[in-house]
Amino acid sequence: MPFQEDLVPQKADARRPDAAPPFDYRRTVQIMTSLIKKFLIYIIIPLLLFLIIKAAFFMSESGHIYLHENTWMGKINVYYEPGVHGKIPLFSRVTRYAQVWTVDFGTKFAGTQIRQKPAITLRFADTYTAKIPATFRYKLPQNPDKIKMIHREFRDFHNLIDSQLIPISRDVIVNTATQYTGEEFFQGGLNQFKRELEDQLRNGLYQTELKKVEVEEMELTSLVSLGDQEKSNTSYVWKTVPILGHDGKRIHQRNPLDDYGIEVIQVTLGVPVPEPALENLLTEKKRLEVDEIEKTREFFLVLEEQKIQLAKKEKESALLQKQLDIVQDELKIKKATKEGELAIAVVVAKTRKEEELAIALATTKAQKEEELIVAQEEEKIQLAMKERELAIVKKEQEIQLAKKAKELAIVQKEQEIQLAKKATELAIVEDEQKIKLAKKGEDLALAQKQLEIVQAEMT
Repeated sequence: MPFQEDLVPQKADARRPDAAPPFDYRRTVQIMTSLIKKFLIYIIIPLLLFLIIKAAFFMSESGHIYLHENTWMGKINVYYEPGVHGKIPLFSRVTRYAQVWTVDFGTKFAGTQIRQKPAITLRFADTYTAKIPATFRYKLPQNPDKIKMIHREFRDFHNLIDSQLIPISRDVIVNTATQYTGEEFFQGGLNQFKRELEDQLRNGLYQTELKKVEVEEMELTSLVSLGDQEKSNTSYVWKTVPILGHDGKRIHQRNPLDDYGIEVIQVTLGVPVPEPALENLLTEKKRLEVDEIEKTREFFLVLEEQKIQLAKKEKESALLQKQLDIVQDELKIKKATKEGELAIAVVVAKTRKEEELAIALATTKAQKEEELIVAQEEEKIQLAMKERELAIVKKEQEIQLAKKAKELAIVQKEQEIQLAKKATELAIVEDEQKIKLAKKGEDLALAQKQLEIVQAEMT
């Protein structure tokens, strides 16, 4: 069948000129082996030279201190400058120390020479707490003997950081916080806190003693009271107070960093974050200060308005007095005119009784009219003076009433502050009682368990 013959594959004829030659595996392996043998010397020799150089030499870089221990010769060398140095393979050890290092607590600084830790929790003398981020920058000594001492005691740079620099940094800042109350720290005490912290890191911790210190909490009444009086509430807290020497300066303890020659070159403090109770207290006090300033401003505005009204009254009184003087002058003129007219009438009708009688009657009438006018003007003046005095007394009464209302508002604000503080103390006492009850429950459960174990052993 023609169809089946077309489907059967035909064998290739080896004698055909267009057929592909078979692949020779043996010849390929021989060529690869020959190439490897030919170029082996160019690969092995550079590799051996690199390994020898790496084992016999090391490079020192700037910014680091290298300590080379030669166990074969029993020598230790310290290198500060960059360069290439020799060493004995298998009998040498090179340890690298950073000349400057930063210990970070919670600032999230992305540096290379840095060891990061969470922010430090501070507990103040009045039991309030706060978290503060901080960085401490340390510098190792340039004395080879000090570097050898550091290496003998710590054996590694990371051990030096973990067991010396970090604990000292945390211990100094926590101990310094016990010398402050929470309000002192957050109300302008941060700069002094930083100065004392740097002083203790460089010269050693202060020698302190525990004392019951009187703390004055200033009330916000000095701006409002007309007598410029200040009120304060006195409370007592236990604080660690630095001990002063005979020269009046603070006495320091031994600084462990001095033994190794390590210097503190920089201390940086971040923004402290108070606990919720302390933050609420500071916020409430700030709000009261703002309210008090606003009320004081309003009080002085009212006082200034009253002064303006008094000045207007005084000006009106002066105007009335001037008008009175004018009236008196007019009366004098009228009196002089009438006296002249009377004199003329006397001269003209000197010999006549009728003229004398007329003169007498005119004189009497003029005197009565003058007395009546003077009496009326004096009565007006007396009424004006009484009205002015009555207005002054009324204004003084209004000032006294405003002062008493202000003092009553201040007393109410003081009571609110005391109630808030007592509520905070009561919450703290309740938390302590809950902790004690929980602890007693745990002790009771433990005793019950021990009793069950004893009963089980007895049975």
